[in-house]
Amino acid sequence: MVFALTVWSLVVFGITNGINTGGLFTPMWTWLCTRNSWILNKIGELFSCPKCLGFWVAGIVSQFIEGPVTNTWFVDSELASKFDFDTIILVGNMFAGSAACWLLHEWKRDRLV
Repeated sequence: MVFALTVWSLVVFGITNGINTGGLFTPMWTWLCTRNSWILNKIGELFSCPKCLGFWVAGIVSQFIEGPVTNTWFVDSELASKFDFDTIILVGNMFAGSAACWLLHEWKRDRLV
């Protein structure tokens, strides 16, 4: 479980960090941030914020790799019949990914300064 969580967190962080601080996407989100359009400006801000981008990257990664929040947490069949646990699991993984990206980004930033 710990190994899977570590791998999942590093995958989410790696993708987020590559998009956020990598030179390949920097011109795109800089261009988006300077547009007069409100929606384009917000998309540009999304690409420049590791927590925000990590949330959405975690949602995409969770579709391919099982994240830290899984079905095994919800074994009560009475509860399972009342809620859509796939959505709860996805959102839980998205928040976990956002937290992992923020923590690893802060750790990396402190090491480079």
